[in-house]
Amino acid sequence: MADKNIHKLVLHPVSTDYASESWINIKQGLYQARFIGKSISSENESYLVGDNFLQLITFLGCSPHIEIVPEEENNDSYCRIVLSELNNKIHFRFLARDVIARCPKCRKKLDSWSDWLNQWKESSSAVFVKCEHCDSRLSLFDLNWRHSAAFARCFIDIWNIYPQEAIPTEELLSILFEATGEEWDYFFSD
Repeated sequence: MADKNIHKLVLHPVSTDYASESWINIKQGLYQARFIGKSISSENESYLVGDNFLQLITFLGCSPHIEIVPEEENNDSYCRIVLSELNNKIHFRFLARDVIARCPKCRKKLDSWSDWLNQWKESSSAVFVKCEHCDSRLSLFDLNWRHSAAFARCFIDIWNIYPQEAIPTEELLSILFEATGEEWDYFFSD
């Protein structure tokens, strides 16, 4: 089945400078914490959720429904964990709707963010921008995306988690910090 607007909770290192040559330390930490389970693909880094998955993700709301195990072959509607390719280049990922960037200084909504993003895509040196409200010089990487977007070189996708349905626990973020020496955060994507 093709990827059809599958919602994801995505974990990423906060620093765009973080680039790992391998997933080994992260996989080991996530496996020992029983966040990830059995590998489900030899083609990519894809895993069933582990026994402690529900203790390391906080579900919001009264009654979330997620499938933890595929009920049938070629079913994309179950929750799984996919480790992205490790990139030397910084990537921007986002939620197709509701993306709002805010200035980290004055906290006002930035209407020019998509123009700045296009400039950055054309020339990766176009990282610094000027807030249209307070005139602060800002890094595009430091804008407040309110968990709707992020820049990073690697990502951990948790499939079939709807926006605002769940967030990582501090314990999970600590496990990632211990494995990498970097702070981690999250956003929602599709």
